[in-house]
Amino acid sequence: MNIKEVRNQIVTAARDSPVITSTELIDETNYAVKYHLIIDQLTFVQVYHNVDTETISYVLVRSLSRIYGRDCCDGTWHKHPFENPHSHNFSPDGQKHCTIQDFLEEVEEILTEENLL
Repeated sequence: MNIKEVRNQIVTAARDSPVITSTELIDETNYAVKYHLIIDQLTFVQVYHNVDTETISYVLVRSLSRIYGRDCCDGTWHKHPFENPHSHNFSPDGQKHCTIQDFLEEVEEILTEENLL
């Protein structure tokens, strides 16, 4: 996948998500992109994707702190669960592949369950 395809996936997923209100391109190079997908004044999703290293990071941020996340490093996924976002969950659920669409659906579920919308 090239950076243009990654960028298009991020923008399309953000546009289709009922919780994302706007997108901000933070940085882009020939091999990596970083976006903030804005939910409200306190909450956003940070998306980072490096096509050369195949590093992917999805982070739900509230009040400048990670409250949930999923990362892929060296081809292995892990989760930072809402209950303990500083931990690394490498269980079968934590290791499952996650698209940006999947992550935004999880974010919507978490924010709804926690009454953060």
